[in-house]
Amino acid sequence: MNEPVERASDSEREATADQLRVAAGDGRLDHDELEERLEAAYAARTRGELVALTEDLPDAPAEKEKRDPFWQDEGIRARLASFITVNTICIVIWAASDPGGYFWPIWVILGTGIALFSRLVHRALGVNNRGDHDELPQPPAPPQLPGSPRR
Repeated sequence: MNEPVERASDSEREATADQLRVAAGDGRLDHDELEERLEAAYAARTRGELVALTEDLPDAPAEKEKRDPFWQDEGIRARLASFITVNTICIVIWAASDPGGYFWPIWVILGTGIALFSRLVHRALGVNNRGDHDELPQPPAPPQLPGSPRR
């Protein structure tokens, strides 16, 4: 096998050392073998030497998918737009009709606020419940009576 003869960089040595530490943490390397391989990794001059240290180990797991900031989530923006629009309309109606009386828009604010908060929590926990209703089991078809036409 042709080993790469290009010189290894400090960041490549460190990445190899990190992969070795993860493998040791997973129980794939014992303490002595980890120490030997770490010394070899930091002493490696070429990429080929680094490859040889990790070729018997599984690839490092891919990093978790990075999510966009919450304000770029379409569901959150839609709920926020509804929250602002509906509550503004209710407050304007309350102010135009009887601003000194009972502040009834608080109930609308509470309802729309709960919906917005729920969407934020779902986003923070990585829960996506869109389409859940499509997966509900369908009731069985009614039994066919003798002599009735088949559907």
